[in-house]
Amino acid sequence: MAGVSDPQLKDDLYSLAFTIVRADEALTGGERIYLAQLAHRLGLDTAQVGRLEAQVTRRIEAASGADD
Repeated sequence: MAGVSDPQLKDDLYSLAFTIVRADEALTGGERIYLAQLAHRLGLDTAQVGRLEAQVTRRIEAASGADD
């Protein structure tokens, strides 16, 4: 994404997008393509994407467990 150079902001943007598309707990093929394109535009590698998605998933699961 043009103009985004701060690594933390890139992580935050991807994490936010992943949180939104994962809201219904399942990712569609189109959503996965969107996330792959976003990661590419942000310059995130596969390892970073995996780490960010795992962090978001843990936070969502922890929040869901708190509601039970």
